[in-house]
Amino acid sequence: MDRALAAADLGRDEAARLIATWRDRTNDELVRNFAVQHLERYARECVVRGTWDPASADAADVRAALEEAVIETGTSVGGAALLALARLSEIDPHVDRARLGTRASALVSDASVPSANRVSAAQVCGLLRVRSALPALRSLASDPAAPTPLRLASEHAVEECAGP
Repeated sequence: MDRALAAADLGRDEAARLIATWRDRTNDELVRNFAVQHLERYARECVVRGTWDPASADAADVRAALEEAVIETGTSVGGAALLALARLSEIDPHVDRARLGTRASALVSDASVPSANRVSAAQVCGLLRVRSALPALRSLASDPAAPTPLRLASEHAVEECAGP
């Protein structure tokens, strides 16, 4: 995937290939996870090359795929998509940051969500400074029974949310 993004002839079909890889449930979870992560990297590479147009059908396809992947909370894919959308929001004004923050806050608060996705949700809460998530983040940060990555991500998110 990295080689394809570094290719001199990076075409718009690369996003379609990554989306198809993620959608193919016969692929290993990590392969699908990497495909989702690379959608945001694809967008950034297009920005560097001067070819990213947030109003294009290509950009809409990337956003739609990531929005759909966020819903996948039974695997690590949902967390990867959440982070990818948060990062994409830095270069794409069509990403709804308020909705993304609400989703991240709900996920970090939901003990039934896999820990890896909750870690990603905590990171997104910090990145977007989702203050409504502070009670859950503080609780997780001080919970010795919480998995270490979730505790650490929550601590960092609290610091980010409380910052200027």
